[in-house]
Amino acid sequence: DDGEDGESRDLVRLIGDDSSDVRCSAAAEAMARCLANPNASSQPAAVISSLQTILTYTRASSKSADALIASLFRHVNVLSNKEAATGLSLNDTRKARELHHPIDE
Repeated sequence: DDGEDGESRDLVRLIGDDSSDVRCSAAAEAMARCLANPNASSQPAAVISSLQTILTYTRASSKSADALIASLFRHVNVLSNKEAATGLSLNDTRKARELHHPIDE
């Protein structure tokens, strides 16, 4: 729905009124993924330009900066947990380590 102040039109925003049930919009999650993986984008300058546009033109009441930071922390945390799990599984045995990082003999 469109609020009187137009807040609902901001795509990058925090959703929810109760602090225990606040979540980020899908646009905030998507932007966080682009920021966390700059090499995955064919045009990193476009990601930075989009970020500047979001932060410049969204209303303060939508809390877009907060949504981006929360989404970015969440995404980086997921990535680090995956990396840690991969590292643990690779270091389980000598054979696994050598398959991942072969030793030239």
